[in-house]
Parts: sequence; structure tokens; C-alpha cells
Amino acid sequence: MKSKNLKPIILIGFGRSGTSIIADIVLSHGKLAIISNYNAKYPQNKYINLIRLFFRNRIFNILGQKKQINKTAFINRFAFRNSEAYAFHNFVNNVDFGKGFLNDVNLSDSEVNEIRKKYTQIASYQLKERLGFKITGPSKIKYLNQIFPKAQFIYIERDPLPNIRSLLKVDFYQDRKHDLWWEGNQIYSKKELDFVNKNMNKPELIAALQYFKIKNNHQSEIKELGIENKVLTVKYEDFIAQPEIQIDRILKFTNLTRDNSIAKFMANNKIFNRNKKEEYYFSQTMDENVNKIAINGVT
Repeated sequence: MKSKNLKPIILIGFGRSGTSIIADIVLSHGKLAIISNYNAKYPQNKYINLIRLFFRNRIFNILGQKKQINKTAFINRFAFRNSEAYAFHNFVNNVDFGKGFLNDVNLSDSEVNEIRKKYTQIASYQLKERLGFKITGPSKIKYLNQIFPKAQFIYIERDPLPNIRSLLKVDFYQDRKHDLWWEGNQIYSKKELDFVNKNMNKPELIAALQYFKIKNNHQSEIKELGIENKVLTVKYEDFIAQPEIQIDRILKFTNLTRDNSIAKFMANNKIFNRNKKEEYYFSQTMDENVNKIAINGVT
């Protein structure tokens, strides 16, 4: 396989925006290689991708998934499944891939070739022609477009209030919820940094600012690169209401047809609406402030 022909499908979105369930469905497609939980554990071992052939072959079609809502079988602990695998991305790109916007990183031709080679090895050892993976936080479209000029991006967007409340509850976010989790040079203005310092006891507002910055930067990078035709936006709320229709939109956009693996995954997993709401997500005043900042930023 020639690396220049790699045309990855990259799912992106703010943390806790619904990327996991949508990525698990799309990346179960039989024609796609995936960045897996094994890549996360053994980031420097290209041969680890051969494990895919044990779980997915003419006899077995074992679909691993992230354990969030639906119950999973015991074998899911060992199954070859989709993973954000930041240990692998960090190794390949030699940057803090998980937390960085990377909007100011310009790669040389030699760097691009070396990075692309390692991603291509994943597809090669899984005996696939296309690669699919998902990341959350900053889209990194400007950076990734240097490596994959033929990539297609699926942007998952969730309404800010339920998205931010969900983020504030997860374990990985607890260490930095009173500060900025996602960082980047010249991303935040002095006014925004002062806002963070003044509101360290209000993690809802800091999360709202990051929601705004990530979405705004995502839109700016697309406009700067002129690649609107390479990015498909899927609303989480639309997916919950009509999962079959939204998955078909993604498949059509990426020139894939629905296969048995996707049909199997969707038949075996219920789609739940995670936008549970009582009278307020936080309080009346906090809801208003969070929504205002998430949509308009710090004014």
C-alpha cells in the first residue's frame, strides 16, 4: 500500500459530545483499519495490529466497543476495538497530541512522510486500505491536513449545556477542571486567561470557554484551509433522534456502504439519549452564563 493513498476517516468533537458511540458504529466497518486499544498499550509495536486478524476474519467478527452505556461481553476486555490511543498519537507525532490545538505546528516534508508512514503501517498490518480513528478536544484539522490531505472529517456537535455537564463528571477531567485542559500557543487571549484565573472556583464557566474556543478554532481552520467539502457535521441530538439516518449520512459522505458489521453493531446496541435534564443543568443563573459563554465566548 502506498502511503499517499491513505484516505482516513477522522471523527472529531468536544469531549463527551457523543463521539464514542458514533465512532464505535462507523469504525466497525469491515473496510476500515482502526487505531485500537492495543495501539494505546503498545504504541511502538507495529506488529500489534496483526491481532485485528484474530478478531475479524472469515470465521470471527468480534466487535469490541467502549464500555459506557450498553452491557458488554467478557471478551470485550480483550477485543480489538476503537481507541483514542493518545500514547500512540504522542509517539507518532512527538507532541502532546491529546491536549494541544497544534494550530501553530508546521511540519517539514520529511516529518510528514515519517508520521504518515507509521499511520499507514496500521492499515497495512490490518490488511485494509483505509484508516479510521477518533479524537476529542481540539479538531487539529490544520495539523492533520498536512499529514492526510485526503482525509475526511466527521465533526460531532452536542448542545453545550448537557455536553459541559457531562464533561465535568468524568474522571479524566477532574485534575484540570479548575484550569485549562486543552492548551495552545496564542489560542487564548489575555482577557480569556484573566477570566480563567478569576473563575477557578467555577469550572462550569472554564469548560464553557473551552467549548467555545474549540468550536471557534475548528470553524476557523476549516475556513482558512477551504476544506468545507471535507467536513461533515453531525448533531448529537439528530443522531439520537434518527441514528439510522445519521449513520447513513456519514457512510454516504465517506463513500462507504452499510456492511454487516455496522448492521450487527446497531442491532446489538441501544442508542440512549444522554441529554437528561431536570429543571436546570446547574442553576438558572449558571445555565444562562454557561450557554452565553459557550456560544459567544468571553465578552
